[in-house]
Amino acid sequence: PHEFSLSEEKPPDVYYLIVDEYGRNDALLEYNNFDNSEFTNFLTQKGFHVAKNSFSNYPTSVHSITSTMNMRYINFLSDEVGEKARIYKPLNEKTYGLLPNNQVIKNFKDMGYKMINFNTFATHGHELPLADLGLCDRGANLLDNKLFDTISRTTIFGYFVERLWEDEMRKSTMCSFEKFSSVEENFEEPVFVFAHVPMPHPPYIFGPNGEPITPGTPLLLTANPEHRVSGWDEKQQYIQQVQFSNKM
Repeated sequence: PHEFSLSEEKPPDVYYLIVDEYGRNDALLEYNNFDNSEFTNFLTQKGFHVAKNSFSNYPTSVHSITSTMNMRYINFLSDEVGEKARIYKPLNEKTYGLLPNNQVIKNFKDMGYKMINFNTFATHGHELPLADLGLCDRGANLLDNKLFDTISRTTIFGYFVERLWEDEMRKSTMCSFEKFSSVEENFEEPVFVFAHVPMPHPPYIFGPNGEPITPGTPLLLTANPEHRVSGWDEKQQYIQQVQFSNKM
């Protein structure tokens, strides 16, 4: 394995920001009739590399991020739990799961980095025990409680639970964007900053300028069109969250 070491000069701070379900330019144009070239051209002019033919290594966040953060594919897990198993413990169990205890963070820690985790979008409830600092956590969520979840799905109480959940998500998302670029001020050591933000991923709770939006598809119901509020346009709301993400 490659040996990591610190040079005499302070290594650069490293920021890893995941904006979940953010489509590439050609997909946004073809399927949503949205031209995002102005924003990607801006990134290119600033020195960023924008991949033209990017695609996810896995179709779900917990699998994709686990694979990326361990720098290898995770197909081998099917031999351990079965191809049709819906078991997430090998991925997100806090003491031994591949995501919370991933190799990328271990490498940075070995090089003397401090690890900062933004907990905005806790994939399947995972935590990062290797983090030195956790910020913008949504905190205890009623929808994560099995009793409240059952009650919410069968009574009018669900409406109020959803509004509470949406408000928590807005606050934690805004917190991440506001603090993401300045957290290194908390440490003298170099920092590795990891943030997984649920945008433009649904629920669609922001307008194009960050104004609060109440989703037209209830979270506690399916995405069946008959459950949607009249006039609700999923594609339009998705693009509005893309636009807001670009401004942040």
